[in-house]
Amino acid sequence: MTETDCEPDRDTPPVQRTISEWMSNRDARGDVLGAEPATDPSQNPEKLGYGSAWVRVKVQRQDGSTKQVDTPHVRMRFDSATYLTSNGRTGAIFPDVNPVMNFPINTPEFAAMRESGLHYLEAMEHPEQTIPTITGKPIPGAIGGTPLHRLYHDNYWREKNREEAVRTCVSDLPPGQYPREGYDCDEYPFASTREGAWQTTNPQRNFSVKAIPRPDNSASGTWIGTWYSYDRIIDGDHFYVRVTP
Repeated sequence: MTETDCEPDRDTPPVQRTISEWMSNRDARGDVLGAEPATDPSQNPEKLGYGSAWVRVKVQRQDGSTKQVDTPHVRMRFDSATYLTSNGRTGAIFPDVNPVMNFPINTPEFAAMRESGLHYLEAMEHPEQTIPTITGKPIPGAIGGTPLHRLYHDNYWREKNREEAVRTCVSDLPPGQYPREGYDCDEYPFASTREGAWQTTNPQRNFSVKAIPRPDNSASGTWIGTWYSYDRIIDGDHFYVRVTP
């Protein structure tokens, strides 16, 4: 092992089973430990630590000989991000996996955010049809394209994303669409991403705004925040968006 490798939990004894027992068990659990992360909040606010994990299989043949096989090593990231509140404030992920925020708006659980999901889908698939009207503008976030990146620590940047989106709703949407009672200005990419609408960081205006019913916008906002926690998406992490209509 190297200093970046995870180590077995010494309080958890190893488990040995026959192949048939492993196949019938259908479940294997274990704990891994990594090196202590840097604790300076200004340098490592989420207390990130990294390691490698793999499975080692050792088989004893009937003739008494043994064979040992290691699976490929995969990176693990540990964090203690206090703002990830929906699924525990400590956790671990495989950081080399591309995270995807799903909006299956054809299901009962996501019906409440259907208008928001359709807006995100239109923005990714037909950006030329969105507001602001800019010929040939690309909008990131779709799987296979350019990802989005979460924006958390810079409150000013997030506020400017939101202000620019609302300003565009007021100035560019057809008369009567916004402001309107019971409707919000919805923006994509989200204000909580580095690809948001602020002109200083997005001078080409590669974003979309749309007036949608307030309850729908609220439901999607709740899901976005919850998903960040469930998938442990911290400041700067990349992710994609998939809408299933």
